[in-house]
Amino acid sequence: MTNIIRADIYRILRGKTLYLAFGILTAFLIFMISAGAINGVELPFVVSNTVEFNGMNSVFFLLPNVSILTFFAIPLITIVAGPVFQDKTSKNEVSWGMSRTKLYFSRLILVAALLLIMQVYFVGFGMLVSTLLTGFGGTPPAGYWLTVLQSMSSQYLLLVAAGAIGIFLFFVLKTSYAVVEFYFAAVMLPSMLVAFAGIAGLDLSHFLHFDIVTNIGNLGLITQFGSHNVAIALALGACLLTASTVAGLTVFRKAEIK
Repeated sequence: MTNIIRADIYRILRGKTLYLAFGILTAFLIFMISAGAINGVELPFVVSNTVEFNGMNSVFFLLPNVSILTFFAIPLITIVAGPVFQDKTSKNEVSWGMSRTKLYFSRLILVAALLLIMQVYFVGFGMLVSTLLTGFGGTPPAGYWLTVLQSMSSQYLLLVAAGAIGIFLFFVLKTSYAVVEFYFAAVMLPSMLVAFAGIAGLDLSHFLHFDIVTNIGNLGLITQFGSHNVAIALALGACLLTASTVAGLTVFRKAEIK
């Protein structure tokens, strides 16, 4: 499995999709940070409405926006899992003795690794740009870095769950266009239901407890989210990760490889 992952990394680094995705993310970050530096930013844990925007405060502006990475996950999933069926890679690897379980997990592990790199880049580069524009802002208060780590690790579980859903869809649908459509539907379904229900005058906001994007954003301010809500969000991530992985493996083990 290690050799497959290495070969995939080599293939991905030779392509353009990964660099394009990070380029767009970089442009988005620079725009977002520049706007924050100019206008200031509202931070829920601060008494005053608007505080000075600097490198230290920017992390609590960046973390709630990590939820956008659920959409940037699409190109990562595509470049990792797409060639399995588009280039008939799976048939070759299975015929060479690679078990389907290892083949499946090699894709899931690589997507999880790329999502981790993207999450760290999003927060780290955002803080760097903020610091260069406005300074860091002094000495962080006690527990600052622990809070950042707690938020990012909690968010990462849900990001991997989103990636696992994408991998599952690829091994079931086997075409990029269908995967993109069903992925967005799966990731955004709870929030869409709440929005349409609101138009009809119904309050279904409790369904947001089952929305990946909303929970990732809320976990960005983990100390304000409440331990009960944090537990629900983590349970959601664990359940989606487990269910999509088990379902994907079950389907792939029984599928005919052409």
